[in-house]
Amino acid sequence: MKTGSLVLVMLSLLMLAGCKKHHESNCVEIDHGTVSFTPQERLIQPYRVHDSLVFVNERLNTLVTYCCTFQASAYQIASENAPDAQGNIECLGNYYRVEYSLTKFYEMPKKFIFLSVVTSYPFDTMYKENRFQVGVGFPGDSIYPFDGFYGFREDSLFNYPHFPYAKIDQFYDTITIGRKLYHKVYLLEGTHLPSNYEQIIKIFYSVSEGILGFSTNKFNAWTLQQKFILP
Repeated sequence: MKTGSLVLVMLSLLMLAGCKKHHESNCVEIDHGTVSFTPQERLIQPYRVHDSLVFVNERLNTLVTYCCTFQASAYQIASENAPDAQGNIECLGNYYRVEYSLTKFYEMPKKFIFLSVVTSYPFDTMYKENRFQVGVGFPGDSIYPFDGFYGFREDSLFNYPHFPYAKIDQFYDTITIGRKLYHKVYLLEGTHLPSNYEQIIKIFYSVSEGILGFSTNKFNAWTLQQKFILP
């Protein structure tokens, strides 16, 4: 009996070892390196920490100031395998490390600007292009924030195919905003649904200058009056 028990224990251990080896052999993870922004692509976020933007609403005779408080860039894993319901990937398989960058103007809840950019995901058919997300929040509780998602290549923006609710409304070779002439400006429409609530629904954006103005569905508009950029 003792010998038989010992044999069963040894067989069990061998089976466990064999299963573990088989499980490990099924998972081959290959790091294909990094996908990074080019120097030209980085210019889509033309701000640095401590930069300040002052917008004016001439009809209401009011000013609002935003100060850049945070900026960082890092890498995240982009795997050929989809995550499970908890967001975990048991085996990465082939994968890249893709760059993302975030810039925030944040002083209090609902008063913010954020700009987020992510490089393309090589294995994902939905995210084959660089992604650019912009948000603008106005202080107080009466105006809902802007949120928009777009694609970009170097010095140009375009509609992202899989996010139809935000779009580029117009493009201007030249336009005067707040008594100043700007070149290559996009009028971006954000993600929003018809509502009786006031919401920021459009912003003027220049790749070289950043946010030049924003407006709501109640015809309130703020234009860039001053921009303080660190030397």
